[in-house]
Amino acid sequence: MVLALAVGAQASLISNGDELKIDFGNTAPSSSAAADGYVQYNSTSGEAVVLMTDGAEDDVTITVTGVDGNYVNHLDGSASGGSSDATVYADHAAGNGNDDDILTIIISGLDDALTYDLFAGMLRDGEAWEHMYTVGGADYDYTLVGGYVNSYNTYSGMSSSGGVLSFTVDDITDVGGIASIAEMRLTARERLPDGATLSLAPSTLSLDLVAPDTTVDGTITASYIAGAVSSNDIEIISLTADAGFTAVASDPALGPANTEEEFTVTFDNAAIGLVIGESTNSTLAVTWTEAGSSVTNTETIALDVTYDEDLAEFWTIALDFGAIPPANHFNEISADGTYSSLVRLS
Repeated sequence: MVLALAVGAQASLISNGDELKIDFGNTAPSSSAAADGYVQYNSTSGEAVVLMTDGAEDDVTITVTGVDGNYVNHLDGSASGGSSDATVYADHAAGNGNDDDILTIIISGLDDALTYDLFAGMLRDGEAWEHMYTVGGADYDYTLVGGYVNSYNTYSGMSSSGGVLSFTVDDITDVGGIASIAEMRLTARERLPDGATLSLAPSTLSLDLVAPDTTVDGTITASYIAGAVSSNDIEIISLTADAGFTAVASDPALGPANTEEEFTVTFDNAAIGLVIGESTNSTLAVTWTEAGSSVTNTETIALDVTYDEDLAEFWTIALDFGAIPPANHFNEISADGTYSSLVRLS
């Protein structure tokens, strides 16, 4: 008895975070389960049931072949992540007509640029329901434990190739064995790089240098992101900039135990000699590598600085001067800090 699932084809509708929910069996999902996104599939559904649509040929659909029965009396698997709605968990699609029946479930319309988490299974008492999932080349046996067979499980990080992703389920009891599926959820995820990566924020750092100061500091947050395959530490090799900018990392290593660090960026006007009102810019290049890798990577952040006058001091001086104007004078300070002394002629 084999249950096979394949996922395939187009890529225009599905996006990161989308979740497809399928309720197998002849009992339609309740109104609350339908509102939660469950779509029914049973042996009479035909070649394709639409899960997502834009009215075109690139709809996301599910197709099932080899179903020779829709059964009832499965048990509540909500403790293992399944639905607690009996219209979802109790009925199921199964192959039980031969010793080696095959169910093939195909979801088309997926995007190879994404990765997928698959949740599927059922809960039932009795040895006849024992079966084995093969997912991504690994086997997962679901045998009788405490009188029950519970195959609810999540398979994370599944990839489609050419729009197709598949897994199989074989019954362990060849004679009289049954493989079935009560529900399935497929969640689209953003594909992570294989190795660890470094993220920097903000993307642009703007500083204000206020006279008479000659230096000003800012901070950049570096964040460690574990890879899909490896999660080794990241080593900061160098932080470089020009035009009076420098940067320093207090700890050159980030990893699972130290996922975030602040870099201090300093602008020193002694190196460039800006006058009040002038600006300059640069680019901070952060070069790093993942432990165990010979590959170096570079992330960049735009830097800029403006040299400003101390308006607070200017306002204080202006206000002190304006406190004792001659009788035919009056003082005015505009919003931008400009001081004017006007003479009344009449």
